[in-house]
Amino acid sequence: MNLRLLILISLFSFPSKLNAQIEIDAKIVLMNNDTLKTKIDVYANIFALDNISELSINRVVRTIVNRSIVKLKAENIKQMSFTDLKGNKRLFVQKNEALQELKFNGKIKWFRDYRRNAYDGTTAIFDLMINEFGEIIEIGTLTMSRRKKIKEITKHKPELIPFIDDMKINDENYLKVLTKYDEN
Repeated sequence: MNLRLLILISLFSFPSKLNAQIEIDAKIVLMNNDTLKTKIDVYANIFALDNISELSINRVVRTIVNRSIVKLKAENIKQMSFTDLKGNKRLFVQKNEALQELKFNGKIKWFRDYRRNAYDGTTAIFDLMINEFGEIIEIGTLTMSRRKKIKEITKHKPELIPFIDDMKINDENYLKVLTKYDEN
């Protein structure tokens, strides 16, 4: 077997080997409302060290206490906030025994769930939006019509339809729609 092919197979067969461990400051609120200001141990991509792997914090958070790692299960954490390696403030809340990122907290709440792809170990992203009427939509990686889903969750404000029809589907525009939804 060709040496290059063997190296490529080994690199892509073991995605965890492509990560570096990095410590970042975090604030963790436990379910009993105790607050910890601590460092957490996260994984970052070795080729782009400013990209953390959310999979390294969604089920178990490794905190650093007196130079030792103490593992906290997500089900014991109410919320966790930190500034990521790109300077973005991020908030994760416990939902269904996992930490999900709270992307927007208004009349519509937008959660992002990070899951491990069972086939290749990569990160699969699922967005969950809940409006003030308790209506829920889920937008997964393979969702065919994300635009239709956004229209569905904002259906109580039909004046947003032209904006949704004209927008590019991305996180920035999701935030614009949700902000506009909150305005009236």
